[in-house]
Amino acid sequence: MGLVVGTAGHIDHGKTTLVRALTGIDTDRLREEKKRGLSIDLGFAHMELDDGKLLSFVDVPGHERFIRNMLAGVGGIDCVLFCVACDDGIMPQTIEHLEIVNTLGIEGGVFVLTKADTVEESRIEEVRKGVQQLAEGTTLEGSPVVAVSAHTGRGLEELTAELKRLYRERSPRTEERWTRLPIDRVFPVKGFGCVVTGTLVEGSIKRGDTLMVFPDGREVKVRGLQSHRRELSVAEPHSRVAVNLSGISHRECRRGEMLVDNSLYEWLKEATIFDCIIDVSRFAERPLKNNSYLKLYCFTTEATVRVRLIDREELVSGMRAAARVFSKIGLPLLGGDRFILRDPSAGRTIGGGRVVVTYPSKRLLTPIRDVDVSSLERRDVVAITRFLLKRRAEGIGVDTLCFMLNVEEEEIVSLSEEAGFELAGGRIIGKDKLMALKDRVLSLLGEYHRRHPERRGIHRGELTDRAEVPEALRDVLLERLIEEGKLKAEGALVRLSTHRAALKGRDMEIARWLMSTLKDGAGAIRGDVLTGGPYRREDVERVLRYLTDSGELVKLKEGLYIARETIDMAMDRLKCYIKEKGSIRAGQFRDILGCGRRLAIDILEYFDRRGVTIRDGDVRRLLNP
Repeated sequence: MGLVVGTAGHIDHGKTTLVRALTGIDTDRLREEKKRGLSIDLGFAHMELDDGKLLSFVDVPGHERFIRNMLAGVGGIDCVLFCVACDDGIMPQTIEHLEIVNTLGIEGGVFVLTKADTVEESRIEEVRKGVQQLAEGTTLEGSPVVAVSAHTGRGLEELTAELKRLYRERSPRTEERWTRLPIDRVFPVKGFGCVVTGTLVEGSIKRGDTLMVFPDGREVKVRGLQSHRRELSVAEPHSRVAVNLSGISHRECRRGEMLVDNSLYEWLKEATIFDCIIDVSRFAERPLKNNSYLKLYCFTTEATVRVRLIDREELVSGMRAAARVFSKIGLPLLGGDRFILRDPSAGRTIGGGRVVVTYPSKRLLTPIRDVDVSSLERRDVVAITRFLLKRRAEGIGVDTLCFMLNVEEEEIVSLSEEAGFELAGGRIIGKDKLMALKDRVLSLLGEYHRRHPERRGIHRGELTDRAEVPEALRDVLLERLIEEGKLKAEGALVRLSTHRAALKGRDMEIARWLMSTLKDGAGAIRGDVLTGGPYRREDVERVLRYLTDSGELVKLKEGLYIARETIDMAMDRLKCYIKEKGSIRAGQFRDILGCGRRLAIDILEYFDRRGVTIRDGDVRRLLNP
């Protein structure tokens, strides 16, 4: 695992010169940069330590006009060399860059007092004190301050020692679930095609991997990997990486996009909203108004967003508050990620924040009024989960919640038992809501038995429909009640454990006769059995009603009944066919069922009425695929 070091500081404060003195590499690669003597875009270099460990450097421009490029560079760095020229001292971009570094939570760093050979020692001490005072209350408070001259070599040895210390003390990385490589450069290489570079902020990349370009959605394959011109078979997290891609042209890829693994792409593709904590810069000249449209910068991505303050109308300098951020495009942000906010009209940094909850779709959005601001500020997983579940009777899938909060499944599972949550069928749900659902099911079933004491039970689907049990919990809820001994299952029917009922005498005989007609009547019972059979019409109607109410038969339409097992089988085959082919015709449905065309059409029309399918000309499609 590497260490990525970024530079920061005002224009002409010696950042590029310092990197060249440390590494021997000139990071100004553009003709205009060399002509004008200032950095316009990101520059990259590396330095090998005595033990063979590599440090990667990202040199950022200091001019205010190129702040977008600066932000693209610092998003993935681990620590910073913060340059302040001894002759100029603290300047406007010194302040803005420090605010950006602080907002991004970059804790490791060294203040480098450059051009130390151009001033007296008293001036160096004056600038040192000013820098230390400016850093108070930021993530760089207490960081070493080293006076350096790139021309005489003063301080370079001390600075190198500090870099070695930063490498030794870098934060250990936990096992990462995702792969994320923000793209900062794209270029073609003759004979190889598209090459992208970036800082691998999370996960690893192997030669031969298949990745997705976010948010573009193109699937690409990794042909080759390099880090500082060294060939790699695997790129480790927190290192500078060049990735040779197949499946895409350099003209189809750009800075601001991100290489991600396929599973993460599926979560992120609709993630346009997140809850966060925002800090307004202590140097902000204007308050942040509720529902402001701002520029958001995260890693190399730039997007226009709307910021909805959750519990106030404005936020003044130096203040912190919870907010919900809305974007029109998907953002590659996960819980814990930092971002910067800038006012596009004033061209100034407003502040930034830290993501707490990412919503993978609007369907999962928690109403603003339910958001617990204090839990967002504390990043309290239990309290956040509680408000996310408040209005979700069906709970939330554990994998979904892990993405929303960017935590491991083990953390969710371990917290659930002690926090009043319960795991059910791969979902997490409040114990009170699960208990309420159970009570409702038992109450309705008890009432059903009282009204129909002669019946064996009720069909599972009918019971959960009547109880309004969310679809995601239907099976697991009934299984829980069966495991607890409160319900008994008899095929497709369920009953209270204490209930005993059965058809008796003549009714049982009629039921057997009706079920036998299913086999003799091409899988269906038609209305003519009411008058053409050996039993009285009212007796047959009563038993038919019993078989239908209990779920053993399904009434397709007036005078036409079919076995529940048959309709379930028909639905399974229908869904499988449409998911594979896209649609189905009546003749095709007849063939997969092996029944007559008239019965096939009756079943399809039944599915239409139930909202399973929708007719489109002479084909049918799933209403909710």
